[in-house]
Amino acid sequence: MIGIEINIVNVLAATIAVINTLYGLIVFSRNRENTTNQSFFFLTLVVSTWGLSILFLRSAETVEVATWAARALYATAALIPFASVYFASLFPTEKKKLSFYQKMVVPIPLIFILALTILPQNGLIDTVVLNTTGEPRIIFDFIQHTLYSIFIIGYFSWVYVILFKKFFVASGILKIQLAYILIGTLTTTGIAVFTNLLLPYFGIFAFNWVGQIGILAMITFILYSVLKHHLFSINIIATELFVVVLQLTLFTQIFVADSLQDRLLSAGIFGATFIIGIILIRSVIREVEARQQIEKLAKDLRSANEKLKELDKLKSQFLSIASHDLRAPLTAIRNFMSLLMDGTYGKLPPAAEEGVQHVFDRATAMATSVDDYLNVSRIEQGELKYDLEAADLKEVVMDTLGTFKPSVQEKGLKLNIVIPEHETFPAMLDKVKIQEVFNNLLDNAIKYTPEGTISIMLEKIGNTIRYTQQDTGVGMDEKTQKNLFGLFAPGEDSKKINPKSTGVGLYITKAHVEGHKGTVRAESAGKGKGSTFVVELPLKR
Repeated sequence: MIGIEINIVNVLAATIAVINTLYGLIVFSRNRENTTNQSFFFLTLVVSTWGLSILFLRSAETVEVATWAARALYATAALIPFASVYFASLFPTEKKKLSFYQKMVVPIPLIFILALTILPQNGLIDTVVLNTTGEPRIIFDFIQHTLYSIFIIGYFSWVYVILFKKFFVASGILKIQLAYILIGTLTTTGIAVFTNLLLPYFGIFAFNWVGQIGILAMITFILYSVLKHHLFSINIIATELFVVVLQLTLFTQIFVADSLQDRLLSAGIFGATFIIGIILIRSVIREVEARQQIEKLAKDLRSANEKLKELDKLKSQFLSIASHDLRAPLTAIRNFMSLLMDGTYGKLPPAAEEGVQHVFDRATAMATSVDDYLNVSRIEQGELKYDLEAADLKEVVMDTLGTFKPSVQEKGLKLNIVIPEHETFPAMLDKVKIQEVFNNLLDNAIKYTPEGTISIMLEKIGNTIRYTQQDTGVGMDEKTQKNLFGLFAPGEDSKKINPKSTGVGLYITKAHVEGHKGTVRAESAGKGKGSTFVVELPLKR
């Protein structure tokens, strides 16, 4: 029979077994599909079982029970280097399939050793001598014990070969992790091999429990690596430490209870809180991982935003440089074509005049585009300046209308002007830029009105001057209206009527109006129902 004897060694062995199991569960619960987590969990279960085996051996009251406890002790100890080989091979990969060799060949020596340890006759363990004082003496077969020792030392040597190979090629945090794992496991196995494997050859069993206690070194070093190098969130670490302390406190209550009923009650409470503790840790892990993911996404978004800003700045700089470099040759071409058309170099044949006029018109159109792109570049870089002075907005509008009247008549459109004849419309204006606004609006109205009327109205409303331009043209749908004043965003219908449209004009128009502290908007009842543009500027008092 076994009645668990309460002494410092047994309590330590049981406590460390609980710590091992709890730590293994914590790691495994973080990601059950992770092969490293799975192998580590298996290793901790094996180590914990080994720790409990010494507890049963030291508490056995009959030779028969002690003998089977000794066999269990040797069998679970053989599983430790076997499990360590798989852990060392898989660490730190998350997904890795075992090869045929690892699945079928590596376990063969273990099966042979396990068979030796559990054979009731002619096996590794003959019997156990119980002493009234001191540790039980295990009587074993010398040759089989030697084979057993070769297996243990050989497999652990294999573990260190794997870990050292990974250590020498690793870098950064992985190298630090491997260093602590090597220190912890070397310390633990060194103690265990000496006290639990070599000393029994000389009949010394007084330290047969030291290996189970020494396993604490491995846990301590792993925990130290976690705390020292912040491999996990401090919230997770704090939760884990709280759960471990709580579990150890409840676990010790099982041994200090006065009666069997109290022990069973303490064991039940320990089991329930053990499960609750694991659930609590997993919930904290999920919460921390979710927050870390959000922080990572926010960081990535900030980084992408900074890159976009840089690209936008480079784009504006390119537009500025390219437009500036194009401006000079275009001006030279226009000037030379103008001289040719004026007859400065002699009268040109009719065919040549037509060709020169075509070149002049194309150079003029290109020069206008270059000016537009320069304006876009200056707007985006915040470098567009406005030289405001007191002026009559009516004069600017009438000058613009005078420029476009030939185009209106040529297309057969009717121009309806509603502007008070004897009233002025004083405002602070940059005449060149505000005239560009009305040039763009009127030019668009003529282009996108196949037939009908263009109406212009100028009026005062409170402290505001309102310019209203209404046409009977192609109109706009909601999508076009929404994106109308965006950069490089001409509507689909506008591109059909005017394939050269770039969507720059109205973007510049909006910027110029807002530069005068005004507003501009567009309205339309839909396709084919005309458009209305409204510009409002502050009235100068």
